[in-house]
Amino acid sequence: MKKFALRADQIRPLVAGRGGCFATDRITVEGRKVRYLKNG
Repeated sequence: MKKFALRADQIRPLVAGRGGCFATDRITVEGRKVRYLKNG
């Protein structure tokens, strides 16, 4: 079982109405910062 960097109650939307994203284990489990986002 994976131990995530944040609990579910700690996850919050950053920008409303902009859809969703996929995040790798490096972000969700290891807690690394997002370095690059592509819009569109």
